[in-house]
Amino acid sequence: MNVGIMIKRIFKSIMAFGVAFLFVNLMCFFYYNPLHNTELNDYRLEPDNYGLYAVEGFGILHSDKNGFSNRNGELAENNYVLVMGSSQSVGDQVLCQYRYSEILDKEYSQDGKIHVYNVAHGGKRLYHLIKNFKDIITEFPNSSTVIIELSDGTIIMSDEEFHDAMQQVEYDNSLHGEELQNHTFVGKMSMAVKKSCPFLLLAYDQLTRKKFTDIKDAFWHADSGKVNSENKVEESYEQNSEIYDRYFQSMRLIRKEYSGEIIVIYHEPLTVEELKNARCENNVRAVWLEKACLENEIDFINVKQDFLEEYLDSNSLPYGFYNTEMGSGHLNKTGHKIIAKRLLEELQEKRK
Repeated sequence: MNVGIMIKRIFKSIMAFGVAFLFVNLMCFFYYNPLHNTELNDYRLEPDNYGLYAVEGFGILHSDKNGFSNRNGELAENNYVLVMGSSQSVGDQVLCQYRYSEILDKEYSQDGKIHVYNVAHGGKRLYHLIKNFKDIITEFPNSSTVIIELSDGTIIMSDEEFHDAMQQVEYDNSLHGEELQNHTFVGKMSMAVKKSCPFLLLAYDQLTRKKFTDIKDAFWHADSGKVNSENKVEESYEQNSEIYDRYFQSMRLIRKEYSGEIIVIYHEPLTVEELKNARCENNVRAVWLEKACLENEIDFINVKQDFLEEYLDSNSLPYGFYNTEMGSGHLNKTGHKIIAKRLLEELQEKRK
């Protein structure tokens, strides 16, 4: 074959691949264009950015000047509520007005300022929240309440993670606010690639998502259980006092750090069996966590029964979307609405 013809074919193939990549990458801006973590602080997003997420549900994303998912606005001077949690609280899968923190804020924001400030971060579990708790309340020192959102998967904590969490992050002014954009040259290049190539990020996300989910589910179901009576709770506690002690020590630590109200809001999916029998059961870890909270004067709300009642009343499930699978994944509008309702009742009761 003529060398010139071969070179032309190779060139055309490269061009065709390049055009296809650019087209698919452009489409991804309207399908998977997430916000990115700043490389300077692993509990903050790159500040002052916008994005779009349609892989699961649909959300228009925004990070404020502090690197958190909130609307632009001025934070109230005092007595505001901080919301910590995982991607369930970040709520990228729903429009901002349907997120439970935003629903709560509308109840209190009569002056246009933000009174419920969302400091949740995607991918964070209980041990991350404990580890970063002191840093958060130092950065935002005038809150009256901290809400901590937890779910069945996020309360798993290994011994190594527990010890890491107890060594809390100390507040460092150079790692907050506008300082989060002061990247090195390598950091700026990395952020530029992330922002300009959502297709590569989507491919990586899809490759790693299933592997992580399979590992997490295997770990969770291997050592979880259900409780039906107080006797079984006590028996499990005696057999697993080390796990319970991690929860107790964690709650005691944040209780010492913070004098205001702390509310833990806990949720977990309903199983097919529970839906069929119209009766839900709590896993053992949730019961241990509740005991640890109450013994440290931390309020604990479990909305699983609320989820079941909503299903029986309206046939609506709290997780899942039209473009995924109902009953699994992240909180949808129904889930956020139920959590907002329970939290609002709790906050109003305390402020009477």
